[in-house]
Amino acid sequence: MWEWFKENQERVIQVLGFGLIFLLGFSFGKNFALNQGLEPIIINEPQAVEEEGSGPVEEAQKEDTAVTPEVKGEEQAAVSSVSGPFVASKNSNKYHLPDDPHAKKIKPENLITFQTEEEARQAGYEPCSLLEKAAGR
Repeated sequence: MWEWFKENQERVIQVLGFGLIFLLGFSFGKNFALNQGLEPIIINEPQAVEEEGSGPVEEAQKEDTAVTPEVKGEEQAAVSSVSGPFVASKNSNKYHLPDDPHAKKIKPENLITFQTEEEARQAGYEPCSLLEKAAGR
């Protein structure tokens, strides 16, 4: 053991020196912060950015600012067993149910709503893949 220390004396002194410098620097910084009256930084658990029911689709429905295209001519009728209001984007050709993950990404200014699937189809929209699966198509 003593022989090893003699062979590595320079390295041991370097490691102890760096450790001492680290401890002194840390102590100085901590004391400086405490003397300055600075509050410590506290890291809390991350919170969900978007809670369910607070997406742009729900916001537009609450505010009733969604644009609903008029359907002229033929009677409106639900084509499939899937029911409810439907939503689409002005920038897409697919329509969705409001709780569809894709629908929640639609910006309120691009949101269009339809009361029936037939209304959406007459406006030139197609069902999204989730609606097709739900209808068994």
